[in-house]
Amino acid sequence: MERTVGASARILSLVGGAVLASTIALQLAGQVPARRAILVSFDGFSEPPMRQFSDSATSPALWSMFSTGACAEASRTAFPSVTPTGHASIFTGAYANVNGIAAQQNGKLPLPQTTILDWIDGYSAEALRAEPIWIAAARQGLRVFSHMATQSPGTPGYPDVDAPTEAMARARASAAATLRRPEIGVINIYNEKIADASAFSADSNPSRVASGWHGMPRLGRGTPAPRELSWALGAEGDSLHALFYVGGNGAAAVVVSSSRDARRGVVARLVPTDTSAIRGRALARYFSAPLRVDLARGRRTFVFFRLFELAPDLSRYLLYASETRVIHANRAEIAASYDSAVHGTPGNGSDFLLQRGRLGPIAAKGGDGAAEFRYLETSELLTRQFMLGTEWGWRTYKPQLELDYLPQPDEALHTWYGYAHPSSPGVGWDARANAAAMLARTYALVDLRLAQYKRLASETPGTMLFVTGEHGMRPTWARFKPNVVLHDAGLLALDAAGQIDLAHTLAAATDGKWISVNRATRKNGIVPEDSVSSVLDRVERALRAARDSAGRPIVTATWRAGTPAGDSLGLGPPAGGDLYYGIAPGFYPSAATRAPAVSPMPFPQGEHGFPSVDRDMQPAFCALGGDAVAHRYGMVRSIDIAPTVSDWLGIQPPADARGRSVLPEIRRRAPR
Repeated sequence: MERTVGASARILSLVGGAVLASTIALQLAGQVPARRAILVSFDGFSEPPMRQFSDSATSPALWSMFSTGACAEASRTAFPSVTPTGHASIFTGAYANVNGIAAQQNGKLPLPQTTILDWIDGYSAEALRAEPIWIAAARQGLRVFSHMATQSPGTPGYPDVDAPTEAMARARASAAATLRRPEIGVINIYNEKIADASAFSADSNPSRVASGWHGMPRLGRGTPAPRELSWALGAEGDSLHALFYVGGNGAAAVVVSSSRDARRGVVARLVPTDTSAIRGRALARYFSAPLRVDLARGRRTFVFFRLFELAPDLSRYLLYASETRVIHANRAEIAASYDSAVHGTPGNGSDFLLQRGRLGPIAAKGGDGAAEFRYLETSELLTRQFMLGTEWGWRTYKPQLELDYLPQPDEALHTWYGYAHPSSPGVGWDARANAAAMLARTYALVDLRLAQYKRLASETPGTMLFVTGEHGMRPTWARFKPNVVLHDAGLLALDAAGQIDLAHTLAAATDGKWISVNRATRKNGIVPEDSVSSVLDRVERALRAARDSAGRPIVTATWRAGTPAGDSLGLGPPAGGDLYYGIAPGFYPSAATRAPAVSPMPFPQGEHGFPSVDRDMQPAFCALGGDAVAHRYGMVRSIDIAPTVSDWLGIQPPADARGRSVLPEIRRRAPR
């Protein structure tokens, strides 16, 4: 049912050569190519916060990159500036009006069969309407490894806008055929989550005296009597069992197994929260080995455990269990080989447990800082496992193109940027200083990841490393609900349950962060085409009239799809809205319909999703290695990145790309 593998064995497996599917090994027996590229996205990575909350001593690779690399002023990402939209623009070389990824809750197609409120997951390949660079490169004969890219590993859905077309069918078939080729490996952890991370304590999950366990001699003789805890792993119905004990040497620990057998479990020993400097030591060093759990239909997942607290009498404890996900790949043998080498990875740290107080009280609410360090240990685990996966892909595929990802610093910025930023009101000095220190520690983790990529790139002359992010971050402390404004203006109707009544609604704000007119051409639509413009006029007037408590405008700008300004940002159809808007500092939009239109957040936080023309939403873009020349140059667009990487590799850009290569700028010195 389960098995364990030590960290040293995992590293030897990666460095010495993982066990590979025979089809991969046979295909990749050739020499490493003369030109290679690594394209990495650090989620939420922009230059100003990095400079504000880190330094060159704790994050030397990051700071060095901006002085030794060819770095743009910034990259104008997709609008709205959210992860699936930003990544789709990076990978396809086109904005949402071409690639079809317009939001996290993406407008659903085909249009005549869906309402303006219907949506599909913007992270899914099913919603993608354009060729991503991993398929474009493999289609042209390059070896490719893609590690955690959004909208992977499945075949792009190429959904039709109105009715089925031969062009979309051909595109789907071509992409599917490319993904079957042995020289491309595409891995993604984010498409199937079995269970969220959990923090078990005596208050929430009382333990009981253990009974029915096998293999107890393994633990040694100790007192008091061992205690146990059991829980279900997600919806799969599999139970995990934790046995708390004091060993023969007097050390407290927990063994966790899928059965009550101490011989088949993994051990996490009681060690105080790790507050030591990250650099120069093993990451997540006090977590257990991974516990493998076999699931239905040949799937598997892995769980890691950390014992933060355990009373001498075993009555009180704090046990952390990592998030569990299933690796998906473009072919089953790739997922199996990856799991054999890496042994699983969570997709995120445990920020939500931190915010809910499950790791202990946070500093902003009187905590001593231990809870924040515990969260950062979970982020260390994530980073370590991602790094193992990167190493495996680089050694296994010897790729000419590798795509990669890390969900930091975004996760930490969501958690602490609102507290740390000097503009956020009502934050005490201690809480602000603690948040800034935690962000500095997060950037040190990102720095280790960047150092890994630089090391890999340096192994082969002619390798260029491209580093970017898909959006920036902004401090927020209040919510703005445009649907309440539209309701008060007579543009939106609600039913008795407070839900949007499309039969009587002219326009509505969606979770996509835009306004859609309820056109008669859509399912349940009522607005005739010749009235769309007048409805948008009313929407703009209503939004522009919204004021905060001091009488200042909340909506600061508007853009309409189908206009030159909107088209240059890639706004609108097929999966987007009709009108987009910018809002004043501190506000974050919500599609909620309950009044009031403005309400405070329970705590300040970092957010994104704002207009891509706003400087704080614009991520970094740098190139290192190859023949990149150290200098700074002007603004680029996220849609320029795939054409630039393609240009370096000597291939055609993705089939639907609309951006341009900035490789000439990367290769030249700044004018004097």
